[in-house]
Amino acid sequence: MKHPAIVYDAGAAFFFSVETIGLVGYDALMSIQIDFQQLQSNLPHFLKRVEAGDTLVVCEDDKPIAEIRPIKKRRPVGLAEGKITIAPNCFDPLPEEILDAFEGKVG
Repeated sequence: MKHPAIVYDAGAAFFFSVETIGLVGYDALMSIQIDFQQLQSNLPHFLKRVEAGDTLVVCEDDKPIAEIRPIKKRRPVGLAEGKITIAPNCFDPLPEEILDAFEGKVG
């Protein structure tokens, strides 16, 4: 069950549809559902919203097709230094039976 709402965004000076309830798997408080054409015509504005912490659910024909969300803070390189050991054969070619399984040749 969807409960659509029309929200006026003063920063962009236009109206856009928000349907947060009924989007299974999305945070109802942080997701903004937008039409693909709205995203194309107002990309800089929506990227600023993402930068501010909002998640955009991009829809086509009222069906979610993509999610644009902020990148989590990257962890510094080397946090696990000395705690992980990579086996010497890690980058050796895989056995034929495993390659066949990846390619769907195993029955």
